[in-house]
Amino acid sequence: MKREADTIHDATDEVDDLLPEYDFSGGVRGKYYRPGKTTIRMTIDEDVARYFYSAELLNAALRQLIAEGRAPEPRDDASGS
Repeated sequence: MKREADTIHDATDEVDDLLPEYDFSGGVRGKYYRPGKTTIRMTIDEDVARYFYSAELLNAALRQLIAEGRAPEPRDDASGS
């Protein structure tokens, strides 16, 4: 017996929704993938941004707080929520 997900999957395999002008033949798989790095967007206040104007500076300062034991406890969940 087929499951509903199998039926949906079979139906989508039959439809090619890419337009002919999309050409990925010169594409590079994983070009922008950076293992070990996670992009997290957050807003920092202007007074803090005057001192930490790059990700490198901010990461260095946060790592120092972690090393000194002055950082909050890490979250247990891997999802980050």
